[in-house]
Amino acid sequence: MIEFRFARHRQWAILAGTCAMAVVFGWVAWHAEGRLRVYAGAAFVIFGVIAPAMHVPRMFMGDLALRIDEHGIDDRRMGCGLVRWDDMQRVAVRDAGLAKALEVYPKEPWSVVRRMTPLARPFAALNVIGGKPALLVQFQDVEPGFDEALKAIEVLAAAHGVR
Repeated sequence: MIEFRFARHRQWAILAGTCAMAVVFGWVAWHAEGRLRVYAGAAFVIFGVIAPAMHVPRMFMGDLALRIDEHGIDDRRMGCGLVRWDDMQRVAVRDAGLAKALEVYPKEPWSVVRRMTPLARPFAALNVIGGKPALLVQFQDVEPGFDEALKAIEVLAAAHGVR
């Protein structure tokens, strides 16, 4: 079993970066015209409203963010609760440069989506419709990091027949 705790300093850095991006896109939207104004306005809404609405509640959650154990993966940040190994079709690694994440493909993705928080649910639903994972487990705001999670996943997933 491995438990991941919130790294508060990383959470503050993510929130500060999000707010800085909102300021930049807000300024561009205010001064731009045409399509650029629309795109910058949309980016402002994402960075100035949606992202903070997802990150600020995490600042007030308990210390435990994620648990990977013999029962499955319990990502408390998304609100979906425990996804049992028996309910998983596969787990894959998403490598986006510096940010690595685990893609969790449940056998019944909609049951996981329905359990998510109201803010996370639409994004997860779009992922499922597009053939992407119902649950994307990220490690930017937790400690220990991705490498420790991958070691645990390799052992536990293999033990439960999840590829």
